[in-house]
Amino acid sequence: GGCRVALLLALMLSQRAAAYKTPPPPSVRFPTPATHPMEVTLAQLNALRTRNMPRTFGLFSRARRLQIEDDARRDMRQKIGPDDVHEALIKTLRRECPGLVGHSSAEIVNSLGDPEPARGLLPKWTLRVKVDGGERHFLFTLTRQSDFDGGDPRDKDGFEKCWLVWNIAPDDDRGGDGAVLDAPPSAAKTLSSV
Repeated sequence: GGCRVALLLALMLSQRAAAYKTPPPPSVRFPTPATHPMEVTLAQLNALRTRNMPRTFGLFSRARRLQIEDDARRDMRQKIGPDDVHEALIKTLRRECPGLVGHSSAEIVNSLGDPEPARGLLPKWTLRVKVDGGERHFLFTLTRQSDFDGGDPRDKDGFEKCWLVWNIAPDDDRGGDGAVLDAPPSAAKTLSSV
């Protein structure tokens, strides 16, 4: 029953993560609608480890990218370029997620998905990651992007139905009243210096 499904899912995730050690070359479209959230998280971790801010920025959801761009402006009339956005992103990550940019190793220790949320909400997947042997923990929340609805042309980015990173937050609570309930650690995956 349920245990068999959980074991099959853990095996599938293990095989996918084992096969995915380095990000695909830039000429290959990544992610695709078939890309699992764990693969996107591994790619984001690799970009953060190598301090590749263009790649890190590109793996955020379209709504988060727009917010990052807006936050990089001192004034809404200010024109900014990619370098300004990447500089603002690395400053924000260093301030809000210390130890994540330039980490030496990372391990996905828990993964919990909600692929069929309530009507009107995007599917969500949350992964708990420990970096540098457990020195720090972070929660990566990914959302599956919606289809282009004909509204804002910036929403048509070619990543419709793809899983992308919505949020990264520190999670160093190791227990207690406010502890996060985690999924079973059966699908733990590691990304170390490649």
